[in-house]
Amino acid sequence: MLSRKSKKFIMQDQVKLFLRDDDYYSDKISSYEMFILVNFLLSEVSLASSSWKNWILDPSQDLTLGNITEVDKEGDHIFLRDLFSEEPEGGPYLKISIKELLNIIDSWDQLLKTKPKEILITRENGTITMEGKD
Repeated sequence: MLSRKSKKFIMQDQVKLFLRDDDYYSDKISSYEMFILVNFLLSEVSLASSSWKNWILDPSQDLTLGNITEVDKEGDHIFLRDLFSEEPEGGPYLKISIKELLNIIDSWDQLLKTKPKEILITRENGTITMEGKD
């Protein structure tokens, strides 16, 4: 029998993106929240990272729609939602701090400049990291 005090449960999601014909693709995504993040990076940020950073930092902006993502700013957090979710009221969302999303966009920009064969995106205990592998 496991003791509740002896085990620390760690929530971890991982997505591996593969470079093929100059574009990145995933084979499977571990959670709907990671699906939203990956789609946001691939479809929105890859095309206009500086525009997204400017929008995030603009205090007069609180809601915008991308190609496939609704982006809602509330206080120090951003809520990303899939525009095409079949769930009522937009379905699940990814809540992320503004600071962390800016760091993710910077990391994404750097990875796209080097074009690694694989990009591993990991969310562990609420923290998202990215690394490229050749």
